[in-house]
Amino acid sequence: MSNQERALVKQLCISCTERGKKTNKEHIFPQWLLKKTNTFSNPITGTAGNKKIPGKHCVIPICEECNSELGRILELPVSKIFERIENNQGFNDFEAELLVRWMWKITSMFYWIERSKDEDDYGFVSVKDRCLKRIENPRERISIAISLIENEKDEKYEDTAMGIDVLPKYSNVLAAGVFNKTAIIVYYSKYDHLISNNFTKYQLSSTPFLMNPEKRILPIMGFREPGEAISKVISVVNGRLLLSHEYEAVMQLKQLTEEAKKKNSFLSKEAQKYFKRIKKKNK
Repeated sequence: MSNQERALVKQLCISCTERGKKTNKEHIFPQWLLKKTNTFSNPITGTAGNKKIPGKHCVIPICEECNSELGRILELPVSKIFERIENNQGFNDFEAELLVRWMWKITSMFYWIERSKDEDDYGFVSVKDRCLKRIENPRERISIAISLIENEKDEKYEDTAMGIDVLPKYSNVLAAGVFNKTAIIVYYSKYDHLISNNFTKYQLSSTPFLMNPEKRILPIMGFREPGEAISKVISVVNGRLLLSHEYEAVMQLKQLTEEAKKKNSFLSKEAQKYFKRIKKKNK
């Protein structure tokens, strides 16, 4: 990240995109996960180009309000969901959605670090609105694939697997990573056929309030070693799956742009702000 980009990030809360608010330093990867994977003090890659820095120093500014809400609504329940999944207790539909939104949060933070100048390519909905609000209908357009890893870590490494494995430029739906003993991919359900059989695939319900919370989805043990899981996730998400999601995002933006040109078209406040930024940039 250049000095100019770093200064841009420091000026605002990357969650709500508001400026001038009192901020905290939010860990890109939550502390509970850093400690779980033994990367809190050990160097990790992927947050500053080729540099390796300890997880405890991988932070980004977030206002106090957003930081509190992210912790309460996402981090606390997701940490417990991970424990249940790794203890073969599975997850239900509500927990699947929380995992989806958590994956979007982690990926969004990386996007801001690596591509802060390209923020408008990543859609007009803020991190706060995408990750803290319930997923709107049709929910079933979103699926999550999860697989367990038999061995927690490779013998040659001190820490366990932890990191995201795809960073789209346009799609704010596709997300993937391997965290400790769990590999996760979030994607559009229409591309289900591109997910390998190493994963248990679950499509969010169109009627979540009718779902029995006791109905648990049990992910398969799809990998023996963490390295095997990482290689498979990278190969799956960075091929046709990435191209399909990027194309989808570009087409959606094109359609939205055409709508914005119509005099009587209704656009959300987020979309209106987005096009104002674009217009200002192009002057």
